Amino acid sequence: MRPACSPSGTAGQHTRILGQNAGNCHDSAHTHLVNPTVLSGIDNAYWVLDVQGSNYVDVSCIEVTQPDTCTTAGGTGAPGNCGNNVPNAVRFGGLVLQYLTAQGPSNFTLTDFAVVGVSGSGILGSHLNKSSSDVFTASDVYVIGNGQAGWNGDGGACDGSAANDCESVGTMDLSHVIVDWNGCMAVKPYDMTKPDTQNKFNYCYGQVDGGYGDGFVQVAAGNMTLNVDHSFFRWNTQDGFDSLHLSDDVTTSPAIHISDSWSEGNGGQTFKLGAGAASSAINNVSISNCRVLATASNFPLNPSGWALDSADTCRAAGNEWAFQMNGGTVITLENNTSVGYGTTMFDLECAVQAPNCVADGARFIFRNNINKGYPDAGNGNRLASGIYLGAGNVFANSGSAIDHNLWSTMNTGCPDNSVTAGYEKIYTCGDPAFASETDVNHFDPHLTSSSAAINSGIAISGITTDYNGATRANPPAIGAMEP
Repeated sequence: MRPACSPSGTAGQHTRILGQNAGNCHDSAHTHLVNPTVLSGIDNAYWVLDVQGSNYVDVSCIEVTQPDTCTTAGGTGAPGNCGNNVPNAVRFGGLVLQYLTAQGPSNFTLTDFAVVGVSGSGILGSHLNKSSSDVFTASDVYVIGNGQAGWNGDGGACDGSAANDCESVGTMDLSHVIVDWNGCMAVKPYDMTKPDTQNKFNYCYGQVDGGYGDGFVQVAAGNMTLNVDHSFFRWNTQDGFDSLHLSDDVTTSPAIHISDSWSEGNGGQTFKLGAGAASSAINNVSISNCRVLATASNFPLNPSGWALDSADTCRAAGNEWAFQMNGGTVITLENNTSVGYGTTMFDLECAVQAPNCVADGARFIFRNNINKGYPDAGNGNRLASGIYLGAGNVFANSGSAIDHNLWSTMNTGCPDNSVTAGYEKIYTCGDPAFASETDVNHFDPHLTSSSAAINSGIAISGITTDYNGATRANPPAIGAMEP
């Protein structure tokens, strides 16, 4: 199929692009599509579906793919690279929201949609919405095994030559989104009805080897609010969820709220949040095990030779969470479970254009979080340190807080001794006793009855349920899950 033209509708009459099973197109567990219409890119198509500049368009029950298992990553002559003469490939993106400085869609709704195994990015583009009241909505979206980034919200060409030349505004709501195995190619045929670890992936490339394998990335946001819930970001060759550069433009105040989501097995960091306004991460599970992709035996169904080059694993020192703040930014982390290895578990920095963010009133609230370090076999079995205050001691600012966290087997001890002057006065040192914790590559964050996290947290207004939707006890358990 050749690239489609961009459609449009109105507020009173949306344009709808519906597959054959629309309305009944995903399973009850939100793991895959059910009998979608399949659009396949051929003839070196730049993209398959194009919604640039559209208004009030709804897309549902469609899967985008391509016949060939080749990638645009790696460079000419690299294993699996498409080269210039492979006809059945999609060069740039399965779904293109925006390219260069073009306007992206406004009031776009994407439901029951998948992009699986295209050579470029799965979804490409930003510059979303035209006004503060516009809303971009995506639910039950599966972006799996694409050669470049999964959901690449970097439209490019944001050179500042025109004010807000490619910034997004309004609201972006994402729910039940799965972004797995990007930077690697899904081997065809790919069966969405099976767990994604049971399918085959090949030709994995990260940044060092000419690839771009972030799972989800969103940059260049203006006064936009990004809401994400019940989503997964796993086994991507670079970062899992990357919104660090959402706030690069310090004249704007983008916000992000991510909850009940899971990041694991990525070649880089798990969650990266950049914010100009009040933002939050609640009830999330973060597993930092970035070396898993470099060992082929961890995924025995994949073709031999598929594994990510070791130079691309554990990028940015394998740091787990990363934050970028502007003056006045307030970032809140509550009831998250974070485990794994890497140099630092939580890296707090100022934006490049806001180097004095702490002096200018940035605040950080860190409460009810489980933090457990694992030895890094690739770094002398070093345990992860806790919080790195690269921005300065944000906890000294009025309105910041750090309390009721559980620290276990961390390089910086319990409480975290990298937080100076005793700011953390209420804490738990003990065994979180997870259901499965011996091997961080096969980790189960549910709490057993002996967990020191049970009833050790503090009740927080607005957090009434846990990651699984279970009612929070009073006092609640520390971490993402009640026992």
